[in-house]
Amino acid sequence: MIKANELLMNLGYRLKVWDAYRPLSVQKLMWDQIKDENFIAPPWRGSIHNRGAAVDVTLVKLNGEEVEMPTDFDDFTYKASIYYNGCSANAVKNRELLAKAMVQSGFKRIESEWWHFYDDEYKKYPIV
Repeated sequence: MIKANELLMNLGYRLKVWDAYRPLSVQKLMWDQIKDENFIAPPWRGSIHNRGAAVDVTLVKLNGEEVEMPTDFDDFTYKASIYYNGCSANAVKNRELLAKAMVQSGFKRIESEWWHFYDDEYKKYPIV
């Protein structure tokens, strides 16, 4: 994430972390609230977050002011998809700028959440 943050800082932005490592006990609480495997991994399988190999991030200006994105964090609708274009062109531009920095820094994307990035070697890490 340091590399991605440095790339973004050169453009006048930085990363804001919403979620990173998540204890399995929290995963269980989330699953109890939202039993939708498109957005929440069931606790018996565990999440990439439970392995410390995923981050949920957004873009902010250098002063910490949030920039326009397609949705708020944890919007469990199609609007959170990396393919959703029913938002403003500026929101799409910001989403893709974030994604470009993260992917160039070695992270992978998932289709359902524009804010979620992960290490594709996550299976090497235990659920903790």
